[in-house]
Amino acid sequence: MIGSLYQWASIDCQIAELYLQLEDPDNAIEVANKGIELCREHDSLFLLDELYLCIGRSYILKNDKEEAKKALKIAESLSIARNGSVAEDTILLELKNLEI
Repeated sequence: MIGSLYQWASIDCQIAELYLQLEDPDNAIEVANKGIELCREHDSLFLLDELYLCIGRSYILKNDKEEAKKALKIAESLSIARNGSVAEDTILLELKNLEI
């Protein structure tokens, strides 16, 4: 693999977000999980919150509230651990919308 963890994780995150915009949640989840696994292999928290946020949003598109809630709770915790790299308000808003 040529390139750094940060480059590949960032690419996976961007591709997952693109799949979300295309309303293809299954591929978004697959690519986001690939990025998560890459970060785990390197013991890195880099972008994990954003990747889990993408997974949560994907499950919202699939109308799977339980899985969405799980992923968004993980995203929230990771965001706190990473000093709020993803706006916690965004994650909290997604969680609130699931309650409605």
